[in-house]
Amino acid sequence: MDSATQLILETPQGKLIISPVGDLFICTLAETDCQLGLIRLVIQSIKHDLGEV
Repeated sequence: MDSATQLILETPQGKLIISPVGDLFICTLAETDCQLGLIRLVIQSIKHDLGEV
């Protein structure tokens, strides 16, 4: 089984996106009506800039 690439927790109050970057994690809090795809693209861009992708 492969490792997880992202964890998305959705609650009535908002969303929590956790994405591993090396030995650390990017944790993002967002409102319930956020554009999740756009947030995921930004996280991938950050990982790319850090040499993770």
